[in-house]
Amino acid sequence: MDDAFVYALGIAISPVPIAAVLLILSTPRGSARAMAFAGGWVFGVAVTLLLFVLLVDGFNVDVSRSTWAGVAGVVVGIVFIAVAARIWRRPRAHDDPHPWLDAIECATPGRSMTLGLVLSCGNPKVFALSLAAALSLAAADAAAATTALTIPLFAAIATIGIVVPIAVYAVTPTENAAWLIRARGWLEAHERAILVALGFLIGAFFLAEGLRSLL
Repeated sequence: MDDAFVYALGIAISPVPIAAVLLILSTPRGSARAMAFAGGWVFGVAVTLLLFVLLVDGFNVDVSRSTWAGVAGVVVGIVFIAVAARIWRRPRAHDDPHPWLDAIECATPGRSMTLGLVLSCGNPKVFALSLAAALSLAAADAAAATTALTIPLFAAIATIGIVVPIAVYAVTPTENAAWLIRARGWLEAHERAILVALGFLIGAFFLAEGLRSLL
């Protein structure tokens, strides 16, 4: 079951939502809108994990069989590595600068919350790691109370990457927060490298876990 929290950390290290919250914080009334964005993100992650937990339980998936779990791990690992390799080989001219990042500068708290919800619920990485967490909970034969506690904890851990900039901003005077713009610029400039590294690391983790179950 501890694997579920490892998957949550994988979600927490997501450059796109972190860049979005850095941009929000660098604008007027950024604190309130950043908190709304974080609320949408954490709610989306929690709902995604809950849905996968219900699906795994509803379809009576026998995750206790090491063969089934091993094959699933290998497949997910290969997918992550393939996506990372595709991003790595993609010409830099095709790297879009995420125009929606500029659009959120004037977004209301409500729209910021919606954006956080969309970025979590519509994120393939969140899907894959939430499914893996749901399977690990089923494999551990966790009680209903334990699962109910794990879901909000999972979502909270998955939000660390967004909450840290908000916490730093809270203790940093707004007029001295130029680091927010620099941090966002660095994150966007190195987004490809971060995505590739995370893809290979997460893929290698799934592959290792899958092969361990099969062998």
